[in-house]
Amino acid sequence: MEIKIRKIGVFYNPKKREAKKGIDILKDWAKERGIEVIPEGVDVDLGVAIGGDGTVLYTLQKLSIHDIPVVGINTGRLGFLTTVEFKDISVLLNSIESGNFFIEKHPVIKISIDHNNFYAFNEVVFLKSENTPLISVNLVFDNSSILTPPADGVIIATSAGSTAYALSAGGAIIFPEVEVLEIIPICAHSLTSRPLILDLNNLEVKVNFQRKSTQVEVWIDGKEIGIVSNKNHISISKANFYGKLIFLPGWDFINRLKKKLHWR
Repeated sequence: MEIKIRKIGVFYNPKKREAKKGIDILKDWAKERGIEVIPEGVDVDLGVAIGGDGTVLYTLQKLSIHDIPVVGINTGRLGFLTTVEFKDISVLLNSIESGNFFIEKHPVIKISIDHNNFYAFNEVVFLKSENTPLISVNLVFDNSSILTPPADGVIIATSAGSTAYALSAGGAIIFPEVEVLEIIPICAHSLTSRPLILDLNNLEVKVNFQRKSTQVEVWIDGKEIGIVSNKNHISISKANFYGKLIFLPGWDFINRLKKKLHWR
C-alpha cells in the first residue's frame, strides 16, 4: 500500500517528554524528503499522533472526517491504538515510505444532541451527575425499546471502544471490522445485567431517561461534552466515514491483544 505524502499533520501530548523528541525526529525525516510537517494540520495526507491512546483519539477526531489515515507512536502506558513504541519511530517512518503497512478501518458513531453532531471513535457514555440517584436509560430502536437497569451510567461503544472503557465494565472484545454497537451498564444494580450488541448498519438509537428530572453527563472518547436531560433530543447512528489507523505487518488485532492484554 502507498500513500503519497506531501504534508504531515503532527499531534502530540506536551506532557510526554519523549513526544518533543519524536517531533524532532519526524521533522528531520520529513525535511530530507521535502515533506512539510504541520502542527495539528488537517489539510494533510497523513496524521501522526505522538503520545498515548488519548492522543490518537484526539487526532482521529480531527482527521477522520477528512478521510485522512492516522498512525500512533506510543509514549504513554498502554497504547492499544498506537502502532509502535517510541524507540521504533524510525522503523515506522521507513515502513510507511516503502509502503510496508496496512490500514485498519474502524466504524465511527454519530451522536446528535438537538442540532449538534458529535463523533465517537471509542464510545459515548451517559453518566449520572454528582449527587443524583442511579439512572435508567431508555434506548429506542427498530420500533422496540430497552430500559437499562438502574446504574451509574451506560457505555455505548464501537468495536474499537470494546477494548477501552467497555472492557473495564465487563463488555465483550469485538474485532474492529465488525460494525456494531455494544451497550454496557456501569455498576448496574442488577444480578442479570449483561452487555447487548446491536448491528450498527441502518440503525438509529434514540435516547431518553426514565426519570424526567434526571440530569446526565455525556462523555465522548473520554471528554465531557455537557449535561443533558429529557428536554434534549438525543440519537445515535453510524457516521458516514471511518477512522483509519495505520499498522505494520505482524501487528494485527490478535497480536495487539496478546501484547497489550498479556495473552498467550
